[in-house]
Amino acid sequence: MMVEVSRATYDLDSMMEALVQGKGEWVHGETRPLGEAGILNAQLMIGLLYQLGIGVAQDGSQAVKWYRLAAEQNDALAWKNLGTLYLIGLAGVGVDKAEAHYCFSRARAVEIEQTMENPTIH
Repeated sequence: MMVEVSRATYDLDSMMEALVQGKGEWVHGETRPLGEAGILNAQLMIGLLYQLGIGVAQDGSQAVKWYRLAAEQNDALAWKNLGTLYLIGLAGVGVDKAEAHYCFSRARAVEIEQTMENPTIH
């Protein structure tokens, strides 16, 4: 049976509260299927879990994978997170200043595009 998942299904506030309570493994288990279904905030959360090693083993390549999936949805925060990984070399990701620059440039381009589409957002 195929279940359609809406974007409103992922409750970021509840997941953040669970992280504060030390339930990283639970957050990962609840979040991963939604990330696989393409839910943007879930993909960002999974990237963060892997970047920091919360509820999962720290794994930079997995963090990059999940942040890229979110970035492909035109998300500036995902591009910034990727850029930070490459700039500093976090979670075992090799330092790549050219890639970091590209990611930060994409983040800025997304922000400009979104501002032009909706000038009330700043």
